[in-house]
Amino acid sequence: PRQNFTLFGSYQFDSGFGVKTDLWLRSPCIANDHGSVRVPSEYNVNVGIFYARPSWTVALDFQNVTNERNFAGAATLLEPFNVQARYTYRF
Repeated sequence: PRQNFTLFGSYQFDSGFGVKTDLWLRSPCIANDHGSVRVPSEYNVNVGIFYARPSWTVALDFQNVTNERNFAGAATLLEPFNVQARYTYRF
């Protein structure tokens, strides 16, 4: 694509709770050498909540919240809406 825009934001309160979001936008592009396969404009929105302490973090991520069927390359589509839970422990 000729244009690609990415935005990420995160905010953590003093209590350790936080919210985050990311967004990306892409302009249309040509997916093969002959120009016969054109991928339309695409976008994706992810949001999440988390609780962080000095030695561990718990997060819940909501990915592709608009459930867009974007092209991810190699003739596959971006994952549909899904929820991912993570626990991170730091030594």
